[in-house]
Amino acid sequence: MRRTQGVASIKLDLTSDEILVLQTHSQPVHHPYSDAPSEGISATCYAFEEVVAEKIRALAQRARPRDLYDVVHFYRTKDMIDNPNLVYSVLEKKCKRIGSITGLFDRKSEYRIRSVACLFDESV
Repeated sequence: MRRTQGVASIKLDLTSDEILVLQTHSQPVHHPYSDAPSEGISATCYAFEEVVAEKIRALAQRARPRDLYDVVHFYRTKDMIDNPNLVYSVLEKKCKRIGSITGLFDRKSEYRIRSVACLFDESV
């Protein structure tokens, strides 16, 4: 969420050609206010392992600070990831869609990730 001259806005990245490897699931939305519907509110969500794999793929492809932040957070809180092998399997399937997993982490990607890591370190 970002603020522009006092107005809150949310940036959404939408795609129509991304593959989903794992089943989505319904997750309750926390809504502590008095106008909450009695049946509650839910949202369809990615499986957590798919989110982690997607962030790793995004980091290698576009190397933005927010992707690095998320991947570092997942690394530091490894206990959040119940099945690391499933994350790797999902990442592998997603990478096959764009070519190969080895092509994802080429020298150009390494340079972008190092550059973003330096910016990240400076901002923390």
